[in-house]
Amino acid sequence: MNLWDYFTGTPHSFGEISHQRSDLAKFAGKQFCEFYQTELKPEQFIVIGDTPNDIACARAFGAKAVAVGTGRIHSTEELAKHNPDILLEDLRNTDKVLQILTNC
Repeated sequence: MNLWDYFTGTPHSFGEISHQRSDLAKFAGKQFCEFYQTELKPEQFIVIGDTPNDIACARAFGAKAVAVGTGRIHSTEELAKHNPDILLEDLRNTDKVLQILTNC
């Protein structure tokens, strides 16, 4: 299954929205609030990504940053230098990932 399939019909924000990562989280926050007809605060969001820009996106919005070292360009060690809230090698252990996201 393609990752995109999990987001069909729901609010989501990927890089095609804007080249400025800080805009992505703001856009997504607005989308979620409108879709779910509620007011969510930035600290209720979790940005998951595999680049330093994803961490910066979370910080610019006020969300939690979960970095995953599965990207093609940035190693886990490099991501750690950008101080994400959580740093994972990968997302293979679904139970562990869900526990982390629940407690984040």
